[in-house]
Amino acid sequence: MSQTTYIDTITEQFNLMDSHHVLMPMDLNSILTKAMSPSTDSEKQQMKNIPYLVAVGSIMYMVIGTRPNIAYTVQHISRFSSNPG
Repeated sequence: MSQTTYIDTITEQFNLMDSHHVLMPMDLNSILTKAMSPSTDSEKQQMKNIPYLVAVGSIMYMVIGTRPNIAYTVQHISRFSSNPG
């Protein structure tokens, strides 16, 4: 079972064709906090133009289907879906 076509589609949809492959999708020492989220009105307005929820949902679908190795990373970034940045 493979989702190669689906992965290629969302890679193009979110303009990530130039991304490079890594062994670990997220550094386990990275600490993401609410303080990193947009706080000013202009920052929040800029983030409205970025389809963060759609991207996280698309990647979460991959986790459920064939990519459980990235589950920790997707779960971690999904916690910021209400105010991404």
